[in-house]
Amino acid sequence: MKTRFRLLLPLLLLASTRLPMAGSEPSQKPTYSRDPSSGLLMAPDWELVRNNCIMCHSMMIVVAQRGTRTRWERTLEWMRTQAGMPELSPDVAHRILRYLEVHQAPIAVGRRRPIPPDLMPPNPYASQ
Repeated sequence: MKTRFRLLLPLLLLASTRLPMAGSEPSQKPTYSRDPSSGLLMAPDWELVRNNCIMCHSMMIVVAQRGTRTRWERTLEWMRTQAGMPELSPDVAHRILRYLEVHQAPIAVGRRRPIPPDLMPPNPYASQ
């Protein structure tokens, strides 16, 4: 009996952490449409991002990139110092970085998982 309880307890605890509390609403992130011409999510400040980035390059370059806030800060600094991007006001830079940090952040899954070794064909170049 104790063995069964020890096996069931972790499952019950796990299940209870996944269930919403009575009377609570699950928090939902807002969903945004994509702008068909730029590919950006039409979240707050998306037009600011589009209008500042499209002066020098295609928006597809931005949409294809992912990065942390630090990465985006470095990218903007490089564009300002090396590519001739005009200086942004602190408020505009903050709003652009906030948008990129939230909507162009790294994603956990970018590629498919590797094929398991037992399903791989023999490697003809492997040393034996």
